[in-house]
Amino acid sequence: MAEASSSTHRRRSQAQISKIAPRSDVWKHFTCFIDGDGQAKARCKHQESRHEHPGAHWKRHEQRKETPGAAESAQHPAPPPPPSSGPEAAASGDLARMIALHGYDPSLVEDDYFRSFLRRLNPNFEVPSRLAIEEMCDAIFDETRKDIFSRLYDFPSKVSIAVGTVRTIQGNVLYMACHFIDDEWNLHKVIMDAYVIVPFLDYHGPLLGVDEVCLDPDIREFAIKKVMVRFSNDEVLNNLFMMVWETKDNDINLEHELRNEIEKNQNYTNPNRRELICTTYMDSVIHSIARLLIVHQGFKDDIISNLLHLDLTRQERHQLLSQLELFKLREVFKDQKARASGENAISYNESNGFPGAKDGNYVADVLGEAMVAIEKAIQDSYPVWSIPLVLDPRYKLARTKFIFQTAFGTEAAADYISKVTQNITKLYSDYVEDHGSAMNVVAVSSTDPLQQAWDEHCRGEAQTDLDRYLKDELVHDPTSGFDILNWWKVHGSVLYPTVALMAGDALAMPTCSKPSAEQIAHITSIVRGYSKKRFAYCHSVLLSD
Repeated sequence: MAEASSSTHRRRSQAQISKIAPRSDVWKHFTCFIDGDGQAKARCKHQESRHEHPGAHWKRHEQRKETPGAAESAQHPAPPPPPSSGPEAAASGDLARMIALHGYDPSLVEDDYFRSFLRRLNPNFEVPSRLAIEEMCDAIFDETRKDIFSRLYDFPSKVSIAVGTVRTIQGNVLYMACHFIDDEWNLHKVIMDAYVIVPFLDYHGPLLGVDEVCLDPDIREFAIKKVMVRFSNDEVLNNLFMMVWETKDNDINLEHELRNEIEKNQNYTNPNRRELICTTYMDSVIHSIARLLIVHQGFKDDIISNLLHLDLTRQERHQLLSQLELFKLREVFKDQKARASGENAISYNESNGFPGAKDGNYVADVLGEAMVAIEKAIQDSYPVWSIPLVLDPRYKLARTKFIFQTAFGTEAAADYISKVTQNITKLYSDYVEDHGSAMNVVAVSSTDPLQQAWDEHCRGEAQTDLDRYLKDELVHDPTSGFDILNWWKVHGSVLYPTVALMAGDALAMPTCSKPSAEQIAHITSIVRGYSKKRFAYCHSVLLSD
């Protein structure tokens, strides 16, 4: 009996369902959505206003459907209209750009406080879903990088590359950056790629489009190969001016390995290439020296109090003056060592928490090690970092001479100054050979021996761009906002064209291991997976354009 009743009930239900009218075609004229308060609503596709109950306009849409030509339009539908370009769409685009290019998490659009904040600003603004924002971020980020790389590929001069690590919310990341100054003397710092650093046991390759590297000694060569492949694909090695490798960890130093790979790379075949300039960041040198001072807290506080007066903060680092700060640090250690080794060494020791150290030898030894490290850092780095300092029109060789003479005395400083002069002169000769001579040379047009001798004398007296640049007066700018790139654009490129080519390459040299805020944002966006397409795709698109 129960089974018969159930069967009868099922037949009645099916009969009732068969009587329910099919879904009206009217609904195709509306878009359903969930508003910020979680309420189900519908928006008319043919007008801007929103309606909680779309039935008020059904007849109007039915009349449109019955108009002549509607049947043909149904068989051959028109292409979909372009995306709305109204204020709401523009606001959504700005929101997506902020998230994509500034490294924000797309879950921001799901935050109740953020949604409430936007509703207070504009009650009618519909916050895009997280999925929609992520899709927009992918497109925006890839398009932005495509534009940046297109400028890099069209850039005729040299570039500098930097490889280093940075800490993000996703963990430590290995990044590659390319620095260059364009024809309008604008400095660009392009993040070429980024990889999440993982331990050996967790290394498994790409995950959700975000690649990984392991810097453990056993497999670090794979990290080098990834870096080299990226550089080769993006064609930066042929125009390479200098390279900086920095990873902040004592047990990870791949500078020489990477340099060797670059030197033997088959794609690095520019016939005019010169010796690769390779160095490390100056602030990394300072930090490595500071590690020698892991002693009593009171002593460290005394040292730190001296350093604070030097304004050595990485965030406020003055561009191109890193070497000057190294010399300042040397003076601090020199002063402290003199106090620790002098007649008041015992009292100095006690005041710094070393009552057991006899005659201050312990403190003096520590400072002696630091001084040795500083001297070695200066020896290794001054040929490189003196180049941008000389190409600063406020300092030229005069400032270089002053700091070496102050540090080592006039006689000892002569060797350093001579080496700097030789380096800058050789670099200038390379640029003359690559780009054509900028010398004011008198052409030889006579067979008269006396005339030829006179012409030779004129050539000997002729000054090069570099000669005139170094001999001309220093630029005196009393303001603190001197724009060195603008000076070269307005004045230097006219007065000293060949030296300006050198400056355009050398002043792009990355001087600090702390990436800029914009670079960190791009690194974060890469490791968040905004760029679902690896940039090799964008590169192929560029080549096919």
